[in-house]
Amino acid sequence: MWLIHRVLFIRLLVNFALLFSCLYLFATTIDLVLNLDEFTTIARRQLGEDSSWLARLWRTIVVAADYELPQVFQFYGFLHGLVAIAAVGFTCVQMARSREFVAIAAAGVSLRRLLWPVVALAGVLGGVQVLNQEVFMPKVSGLLLRAHGQAGDRAIAAFRVPFTDDGTGTLLQAAAFDPGSDTLQQPAFLHRDEAGRTLKRVWASQAQWDEIREGWVLTDGLSVSTDPAADALGIRDEATFEPSTLGPRRLIIQRRSDYAGMMSTPTLLGLVADATTEDDSSLRRALGSRIALPLVNLLCVLIAAPFFIDRLPGEMLLRTMLCCGLVLPLYMLGVGLQMVPLPPLGPLAGVLAPLVLLTPIACWRVGSLPT
Repeated sequence: MWLIHRVLFIRLLVNFALLFSCLYLFATTIDLVLNLDEFTTIARRQLGEDSSWLARLWRTIVVAADYELPQVFQFYGFLHGLVAIAAVGFTCVQMARSREFVAIAAAGVSLRRLLWPVVALAGVLGGVQVLNQEVFMPKVSGLLLRAHGQAGDRAIAAFRVPFTDDGTGTLLQAAAFDPGSDTLQQPAFLHRDEAGRTLKRVWASQAQWDEIREGWVLTDGLSVSTDPAADALGIRDEATFEPSTLGPRRLIIQRRSDYAGMMSTPTLLGLVADATTEDDSSLRRALGSRIALPLVNLLCVLIAAPFFIDRLPGEMLLRTMLCCGLVLPLYMLGVGLQMVPLPPLGPLAGVLAPLVLLTPIACWRVGSLPT
């Protein structure tokens, strides 16, 4: 039986690798064709108008690869569950056509034992996703957030920071924030009381984030008291440092909500531990989904496998359609519930809700597998 498990597991891995590679190359090719003009413009801007066509061609390839290659990490995170289901279907169809299930059943082996390689596949792919989530994606997150017109840059372009509450009553506003250097241009900090009245204003021409001190180091900083009850009303003082809970990661999350899914678990835990975090619910959902999503993938694979594992050969096209009609809506529902807030349930309960729905269905499908 170990030999059957090993052969089936290898087939599942090979089919997964082939399907994933084909889907990634197909998506990359379409994206490359649609955005080829932007990549060519970037290459021409980097080399100059007097460069040769051969140099521009090579530079265009380099720019396109610089943008497309890091996308494989995000592509895997999004689609490895669906590709695993497809790999199980392709592998089982191949075995059914060659009558291998008939031979296994004739040997007195329960077909339910064939689910162990399927479970092992989901476990291995889930482990790879953990490595991808905790190691690779945080390192390339700046590249994944870029637009096509920013290919070749090491981080997303600078953006304006509107008035943003740091959770303690202080408002931060800046003309621009550069994620590449963690620098604010022309920042302004408004300290307010519980009634919302401004007590102090702090300006600077530039501010650099200090991770150790957890605040902004000000350049040409100026502080002015506007509290009518203070003796120093209207007096200007020099300001060199401004403590704040609005660090670079929080500012990027305010701009791009998908950035939370690219951070490592320790980083997310540090943000969630901040009691003033406004995005506490979304961050907790991002944390909970890292536990729930591998389980959702496993349950969906177990729901899909019995459609193809059978003692007798059957109409595989019909089984495939039935599998898609049941598994795809369940998978989309399971993933969607982890992204949409459910206030009555709370962030963690909403993330775990798909498991409550999928577990009895998976048990029913495994129990219905003919032995």
